[in-house]
Amino acid sequence: MAEPELVADCVAAMKDATTLPVTVKNRIGIDDLDSYEHLVHFTQTIKDKGCETFIIHARKAWLTGLSPKENRTIPPLKYDVVYQLKKDFPELEIIINGGIQTLEEIDSHLQAVDGVMIGREAIRIHIFWRKLTSAITAFQTMRQSAKKWSKKSCPISIPKWQKEFL
Repeated sequence: MAEPELVADCVAAMKDATTLPVTVKNRIGIDDLDSYEHLVHFTQTIKDKGCETFIIHARKAWLTGLSPKENRTIPPLKYDVVYQLKKDFPELEIIINGGIQTLEEIDSHLQAVDGVMIGREAIRIHIFWRKLTSAITAFQTMRQSAKKWSKKSCPISIPKWQKEFL
């Protein structure tokens, strides 16, 4: 994040070398480069080289002074910064990451961004995956029936992330 132009050049080189999508995963900031303006500049610079998907970890990283383990818990999560980035770049696919532990949190985040990346929680708690798999399976099973229902005859609320399975 300290060198947006270098990252953008790397993205351009990867895009030239493949037809696969090229994505960027970054934090909302590093060290003292943690202003919203810097995040916007970083995003715009890379977007200009053709990147359309950003996976944003919603906490900054201290590259000096904190260990990688401490960087996972000490800097506060700032989901609102990622939400604002999505508002400012509606044409980009913005996927949020960091501290997400429940299906309810996933649903909440998907009201503001395009996707959710689950990190260590997926490894730490296998029950989380069972719940997620059960939810997806249930909605896949309901696919045909749900298409026939109207809101008047079946007033159900389907979270945004689950609609893709219908």
